[in-house]
Amino acid sequence: MISPRRALGLCGLGTALSLAVAILAAGIPPGPTASAVSVSHFVAVHRTGFAVAAYAGMLTLALGIPYVVGLNRLLRPADEALAVIAMLGGLATFAVASVSSSVQGAIAFRAAALHDIAVNTLAWDITSTLGILVYLPAAVMIGAASLTDVFPRPLRWYGAVTAGLGVVGALAGVIPSPVLTLPAGAALFLLLVWIVLTSLLMLLWREDESA
Repeated sequence: MISPRRALGLCGLGTALSLAVAILAAGIPPGPTASAVSVSHFVAVHRTGFAVAAYAGMLTLALGIPYVVGLNRLLRPADEALAVIAMLGGLATFAVASVSSSVQGAIAFRAAALHDIAVNTLAWDITSTLGILVYLPAAVMIGAASLTDVFPRPLRWYGAVTAGLGVVGALAGVIPSPVLTLPAGAALFLLLVWIVLTSLLMLLWREDESA
């Protein structure tokens, strides 16, 4: 019979997969300096992609919550305070992501059909800003977890780099610059890999190792 921790690890793998689908479904987004006309056209053309992203985003929330609980269980024996901080950061991450998915759903089922430049641009600006703000609580989750001695040293360093890039990437929300696009994209990719790696540790970890 599968243990609770391994079940939560499977939720983590599902979280990474559904989050990747949500990210990729809408296609390559317009740049931070794109015109309102270009943004509106992008929204109208990728309406189906936004619908897929919205559903995948809600699945990410459903799987992400038990994953974060599993992460807390894994970290708690080493440092209870950092475990709580990591859990709160994770819950905030998936909460913000779910709001972004809700806006994507609104785009797919209503905004894109209006063919209104102002409405489409506003909807896109909201969901893209929320997507960028995800980096901050994600950095808290990864940073707190990486400060414990639960994970192997290479994974802790990996987490520190990912958290740092996440903070830099979040600046793209207040400083729309192509220079910040690269660290933001890198942080997102590294976050997905981090979730996969920590989920695999949950699957492989024996219950008595952290008792």
